[in-house]
Amino acid sequence: MKVIPDDYNPDAPPMINNLPTSLYISFEILEIDKIHEATMDFRLLLLLVVVWKDPRLNLKHLVSHRSRIFPSDLLGKIWIPKFGYPNTKMIEKIHKSSHISWVKILPDESLIGFLRLNFLVDCPMNLRDYPIDVQQCQFFFCSIVDDKKVILRWMGEANSPYRYFSKSINIRHVNLLTYEMGEVKDKKMTQVWLKSNFTVLFAEFTFKRRLTGNLMNVYIPSSLVVMLSWLSFWIDVHAAPARVTLGVTSILTLVTHLVQSRSFVPPVDYLKALDIWFIFCIVLIFLSLLEYAVAYQSAIKARQQKKETQRCSSNTDPKKGKDPGKIQGWVSHWKDIKKTLIDSKHVNAYDKVSRYVFPFVFINFVSFYWIYYLALRI
Repeated sequence: MKVIPDDYNPDAPPMINNLPTSLYISFEILEIDKIHEATMDFRLLLLLVVVWKDPRLNLKHLVSHRSRIFPSDLLGKIWIPKFGYPNTKMIEKIHKSSHISWVKILPDESLIGFLRLNFLVDCPMNLRDYPIDVQQCQFFFCSIVDDKKVILRWMGEANSPYRYFSKSINIRHVNLLTYEMGEVKDKKMTQVWLKSNFTVLFAEFTFKRRLTGNLMNVYIPSSLVVMLSWLSFWIDVHAAPARVTLGVTSILTLVTHLVQSRSFVPPVDYLKALDIWFIFCIVLIFLSLLEYAVAYQSAIKARQQKKETQRCSSNTDPKKGKDPGKIQGWVSHWKDIKKTLIDSKHVNAYDKVSRYVFPFVFINFVSFYWIYYLALRI
């Protein structure tokens, strides 16, 4: 008995009574890596399992209680499903061909084929919550033949005769460095291309970014820089070089950190969560510099007013007019120096208030920031 009849057409799907044949699909996810925000894609190593029936073949004498390998010399003469991958940027061929090159015969005369490929899958990302974001990515899979001839179905569907054989999507141990992968959902939809309906199966991946790396590299260092700028409130208001240097150094440090962090993501035209964090930190340090300018001017005006008051009191002093000698001039000079030293040790009113206002504002911002963005991840 010939396995392939003489009138067999390898280019036509095995339709019976003009009904489309069903292809039952299962994905074996072997590896996921190289998730890039700059190029918005990820690398997927996939083992594709497809089961179908071809009643035109004579397989009874090849069937046993266990699956058997279809004769390799006849494999090129039968109809083999061919698929398309709509949202893939690149396909790396692990075998010599991108088509199914290894087929087995199941006990119920069904054919099962295996295909292992490496995909670079497109994944449009929304980076508004970066780096506290959760990304939803899809891998689309379809047949190059429309639904009038071939219909794709998940192997794990409730009405699938092969649901005992495998689940729709199987995941091996996948360990992502910067992401946590949630549950992979199997979905399908129907799309219209060239006035024909095509069933599209797609796997939906959920990638939740890990926070440990960004906490250690971004949030904790920038918070320490902001706290470092608050030390100027405890420095004497007349020590201008120390306070200005501290504020300018803090701003330059955060600006450099912001530029480095933005180099890892594409130049999107909207603010990200990371940008909001750095902008607030830079503005807070800038306000501390502005506060010093106000405090310094206030201290100078206060000292000038005291000098004018002292000068007026000395001019109206009757004793000073009677004894205008050099000794009293030296005494007056030393009194001015003493008062200046005492005033320099006095805490400026602006600095005293800023010691409490700036930490209060920053703590409230940090609390609102993390509560808001962590709630979006749930």
